[in-house]
Amino acid sequence: MQSERSQDMRSEIRKKERRYERECEQIAVLDRTIAEVRKRYKRAKRDKMRSFQYNIGLRLQVLNGVRCMYSTYARIMADQAAKLRDDLIDVIRQIIAESNSDNPSE
Repeated sequence: MQSERSQDMRSEIRKKERRYERECEQIAVLDRTIAEVRKRYKRAKRDKMRSFQYNIGLRLQVLNGVRCMYSTYARIMADQAAKLRDDLIDVIRQIIAESNSDNPSE
């Protein structure tokens, strides 16, 4: 029973870690996109192209908001994976304690 629970926890940890890694990759992509859009914004500002500056500024704000949401979600996944790891360690300790109590001769 405990070993099944530990297997379930391990698979759940792997899922959370995969999600975290995927979110980190998306954050890196967004960082590159934000850098490119920021260059366009500075160019529009330098050339005094206000209509482009406004539209690009809005796009930049949206991208920064999306990046913030990805960061928050990634942090949540990392925290959940860490908590599951701690819980798994507790389950493993219980399994070891039970096996030691069943075999007092060892």
